[in-house]
Amino acid sequence: MSITFDRVSDLSGGPTMALIDEIDRGLSIRAVDRLADEVAPTDKSFKYHFVSRPTYARRKAQGPIKGRLSKTESDRVVRFARVWEFALRVWKSEGAARAFLGRPHMLLEGRTPLAVTLSGEQGGRMVEDVLGRLHHGTGV
Repeated sequence: MSITFDRVSDLSGGPTMALIDEIDRGLSIRAVDRLADEVAPTDKSFKYHFVSRPTYARRKAQGPIKGRLSKTESDRVVRFARVWEFALRVWKSEGAARAFLGRPHMLLEGRTPLAVTLSGEQGGRMVEDVLGRLHHGTGV
């Protein structure tokens, strides 16, 4: 059974066994498209943060059923979707959330939240920590 994720929030709502199973199988390449369309609608290369250009083209050509991400790529998409949704809750607008993700932050040693999140699970947790501090009024 394959789950259809229609919104980025479907990927970020918290771990469920269905989501874990889907990550293990590999999300559809459409998950990258939906995430990129929501987070960076004017940046046509944003999707290549999650999967390389040649791999994206190859999987896209395979269609939505066979064109699946690897487990690592799927994890990266879900991790970023989770950070994106948290940034939206904290900043209350897509524009402000995008600005936060693209701006170097002192609590991340001058790196951007986007780069830190994409670096791996620990980076995603660090960015979530910064967002949590901002959300609760204890961060910079």
